[in-house]
Amino acid sequence: MPGCLSSGISTMNCNRALILAAGRGSRVGRLTGNRPKCLLPLAGRPMLDWQLTALREGGISQICLVTGYLANLLIPYELQSFHNPEWATSSIVSSLLVASRWLQEAASLVAYSDIVYHPDWVSLLRGSPADIAVAYDTRWRELWEDRFEQPEVDAESFRESDGRIQEIGQKVRSLDSVQGQYIGLVKLTPSGWQQILSCLSGMGEPEVRRLDITALLARLIRSGARIAGVPGAGRWCEVDTVEDLLLYENRARSSRGWSHDWR
Repeated sequence: MPGCLSSGISTMNCNRALILAAGRGSRVGRLTGNRPKCLLPLAGRPMLDWQLTALREGGISQICLVTGYLANLLIPYELQSFHNPEWATSSIVSSLLVASRWLQEAASLVAYSDIVYHPDWVSLLRGSPADIAVAYDTRWRELWEDRFEQPEVDAESFRESDGRIQEIGQKVRSLDSVQGQYIGLVKLTPSGWQQILSCLSGMGEPEVRRLDITALLARLIRSGARIAGVPGAGRWCEVDTVEDLLLYENRARSSRGWSHDWR
């Protein structure tokens, strides 16, 4: 049975998205020898094309990229962009900082570039009134069990209560304690971005350059920030490895009613 996402949601005033597309994706090896990871083909289209379609169908009209590795190959998309010249030695949070001006201007979705998702995820997240809102998958376990022999090795903690995330990004011993997995989509208002800047200001530059998004969210939670969890069920995928690509190609061709079909 396919994953289900609520429809007909009244969205808040958010029509912008920032895609973090600076990285090469070392875990897919030679596949990114001549292109950024976001241009890897999946089910007949580059992943970036799937994202752009989902964002636009979900109500996003302004899309911006943070580029890095082989940035010239993204020029044909004719999107506003910021460049992270230190993409090879810095973190995804560093790429966020490169686009600080964009995030200060108006509410924006922020997306990893190696994910694909259904447009309903966009509508769900746009509908959150929170300053920081995180999309998470309640059917994540089906996807992880497809991808990993030992899902608990890759899964991260995720616990929420009354719509507020209490814990994220820690190692887990039991999958039963995990309520969902972050799908790589966040909504930030300018106020939410300011909270992030305040959090980062208390850290040294070397630490920021190693920081990933879930570790940043965990720091914010520990500091008392209110981070909303926006749940959905299935209909997205992330590509970390060559095996992920092969799995999704196979599922997209042969599995009717696959819970994580993003199309």
